[in-house]
Amino acid sequence: MNATFPVNTSNTTTAQDRVAIDGWFGFTSALGICGTGFLLLFLTVSTVNAKLRKGTGLLIVHLTALQLYLCAVSFTLANTDAYRALVPEIPDLNLHCPSFMFSHMTAIQAESWASLLLACNRYVAVAVPHRYKEILSKKVVAGMMILPWIIAVAINLPVCFGIGWEFLIDYPLHYCLAVPVDGHVYAAVWPVLGRYLPIVLMGVAYCALFLHTGMRNGVRRRLVDPVTTSSEAAVKAEVRTVKARARHMTLAKITAVSFLWHCLCFLPGPISQSAFPELYSSFLMAQFWLLRTLDLCGYAANPVFYLALSADYQQATARLLRVTPA
Repeated sequence: MNATFPVNTSNTTTAQDRVAIDGWFGFTSALGICGTGFLLLFLTVSTVNAKLRKGTGLLIVHLTALQLYLCAVSFTLANTDAYRALVPEIPDLNLHCPSFMFSHMTAIQAESWASLLLACNRYVAVAVPHRYKEILSKKVVAGMMILPWIIAVAINLPVCFGIGWEFLIDYPLHYCLAVPVDGHVYAAVWPVLGRYLPIVLMGVAYCALFLHTGMRNGVRRRLVDPVTTSSEAAVKAEVRTVKARARHMTLAKITAVSFLWHCLCFLPGPISQSAFPELYSSFLMAQFWLLRTLDLCGYAANPVFYLALSADYQQATARLLRVTPA
């Protein structure tokens, strides 16, 4: 479910819809199980390896734990609740909708802001590597893990009191949903703060990062370094600096690819809902594929980028599984 938009339930479920409903729920459940497995493996690898849980690694662990909760618990409950509503013979889950939706939305929006702060971390690491440890101290990193929760809770508290949106049971299908209050200014502000603003700021951060990197590399190519004799210690220090810079840049590229994947998964649902509302009125299951399954894809696939593009995570995974990397 895309958390920032209500789902149109004007159509009722008929017998011929059952195959489509079962197909959606079966595929989405399998996706959630696979995503949970990948995220759990990645979280274990990141946690047991001391090298990978320092600095930026802590932010990645925090983000992965959020995504694991969304895949394994939050979206599982939300999708099961919707499936139960679409197939009336299944017993009611008896969810307390305001409490569940508050926790669900807070986790979704905290994940968005945590992703933004990870992008800011990568910008500092690549743009000013000589001041990276000074700027991003342990206290700052701890603050970057707490801040997304503070922002997400602050964004969702007004909704608990019916300001702008309401967390309630939708009708006629009878499942938990966030529904906007017509004419209230916070109805437009809430999705912007929760999803669109962090995505836009992430895009700005990554554009600035790669623009800075491109300009810096261009300047280096134009400079002519005179031949000098360096001590062995200086050479080793330079090698360490180059390796650290390469690791920072690798993580920046991975998080940028993850950001692009998130855009592909999180934006089509709300954009299509605003541009083609008739799609949601004429085809009941379109809303669930675009607003729920695609969102789940955005979280489930995140470990794949790290495991596919980072030698550090590949080697740590190989050691954990006791296999030899290719």
